[in-house]
Amino acid sequence: VICPSCTHDNIAGVETCEECGQSLSEAYQDWGSEEFQELLTEPLSVLNPRTPVCVTSTASLAEVISLLQGKNVGCVLVTGEKGELVGIFTERDVLYRVAGLIRNLGQITVESLMTHRPTALNLSAA
Repeated sequence: VICPSCTHDNIAGVETCEECGQSLSEAYQDWGSEEFQELLTEPLSVLNPRTPVCVTSTASLAEVISLLQGKNVGCVLVTGEKGELVGIFTERDVLYRVAGLIRNLGQITVESLMTHRPTALNLSAA
């Protein structure tokens, strides 16, 4: 089974991806159903998403982790000098790139560990 998150080719029958740990249960769903196809035509705004939490690329890891906790969000969007999206930093980044590995959280910028150039959609996108 190909993981929809990381495209790792997993052994048939496993419930989570052996590479990234994502659930593979959605890989078995019928994405061709009429209900699902209707959802694909709705704009993202119908989901009423929260206003994203943003930081500059020079924010320290300590600041970013504090924001993740304080705002109760799973990620922050990282913006460049002109306010453009340049990266994303997630709870998963904290777990796999920071926890137990980095001690000087106040001295390291989020730019050094963020995922660069994430793909983003407009609220009007369907």
